[in-house]
Amino acid sequence: MSKTNYMSDEAFAELKEAMEDALAFERGKRSDLKVTHIQAPRPIQAGEQSSREPDDAALKAKCSGGARCL
Repeated sequence: MSKTNYMSDEAFAELKEAMEDALAFERGKRSDLKVTHIQAPRPIQAGEQSSREPDDAALKAKCSGGARCL
């Protein structure tokens, strides 16, 4: 049986306070908070996924040293 790890009461109270502050800021009720805006990473387009395959040089380096490559 594995032991379940729970968040401490102090950590939960701090997290709850931070979320309440964020909500108040978004609703315009708090303006005295320091806010850092970050840019979310852009999603990978379908065409970009296939371009992430290794080039010939990388494949040759991986298959060198007597290894059998397909």
